[in-house]
Amino acid sequence: AGANITVKYRRLGSQNSATLDHAGATLYSKSQLEAHFKDLASSVYGNPHSQNQSSSLTTETINHARRLVLQHFNTTSSEYDIVFTSGCTGALKLLGESFPFSGAQSFPTSSGAQSFLTSSGAQSFPTSSGAQSFLTSSGAQSFPTSS
Repeated sequence: AGANITVKYRRLGSQNSATLDHAGATLYSKSQLEAHFKDLASSVYGNPHSQNQSSSLTTETINHARRLVLQHFNTTSSEYDIVFTSGCTGALKLLGESFPFSGAQSFPTSSGAQSFLTSSGAQSFPTSSGAQSFLTSSGAQSFPTSS
């Protein structure tokens, strides 16, 4: 666990470079690759919506990941549902299509997300229902509400 960065991320040293962009695909360490390879080489994962042994393993793995997320945020499944999506676009689309936005609500967004929300069309979900959409500053402590 305490290995030097030059050991965990040896491939960066050979390129004499570093990356700070973790939005699309974060860096993975050598130990993570080894652990995943070992798991994939010794396990068979199937469609979690099927009824067979490999599907059961997939379902157990997904449920374990959900429990870890809930534990990390010190909450329970009776308070929150954990939904895994393919990425930010899928998450925003799911939120936009299923959340019951109304004129009495606000939809705060950060400056980093604003252009993405606009370009992906996700910004239209709350505003089409009359909810107020606005840009927050990084130090915002409270959000305005629409009347």
